[in-house]
Amino acid sequence: MTKWFSCVVTVKGYGSGEVDFSTRMGTLLQGEQDYLAHLAERIATVEADPASFVAITTLGYSDRVDDAGLTPEQRRTKEDDAAYARAVSASSWLRDQLTSHFVGTIFDGLPPEQWRGIAAVKVGGGASNLVNPSPSTEAMRRENRRVEFSIYTFGVPGFAQDQEIMDLG
Repeated sequence: MTKWFSCVVTVKGYGSGEVDFSTRMGTLLQGEQDYLAHLAERIATVEADPASFVAITTLGYSDRVDDAGLTPEQRRTKEDDAAYARAVSASSWLRDQLTSHFVGTIFDGLPPEQWRGIAAVKVGGGASNLVNPSPSTEAMRRENRRVEFSIYTFGVPGFAQDQEIMDLG
């Protein structure tokens, strides 16, 4: 029987206009940073096992844009742009983490599009899935501005047949 694992990790708390995932990582508790680093290390093991596969979706979200004078289309564009920029930044961070685990192996230097067992996509969700639909404080807005990694593994060593949901930040 093939072992599978699914995991959703949410990193929340972005400030208005903030999109850089590395900056956001620096504000997480050490245990939260360690969890994400260990997760990347476990994902990297898939390249060494031809029977393993990992699918990763990185979703970026924004808060509603309430800037005066903007049309609904302009607001939606600003929301979508910020969300996608968060997804791209978080996906780049994860790619860099995975690449660092390939140093000195036969996979060293391979571009991500040539990785055999890892498929990754990034998606900007705009303000489509608000944690707080009517935020009245900046803290509530920060919960809306987040990144979610959805990770699905099949046959990867180090992952039990299980499901995890982690909320960080």
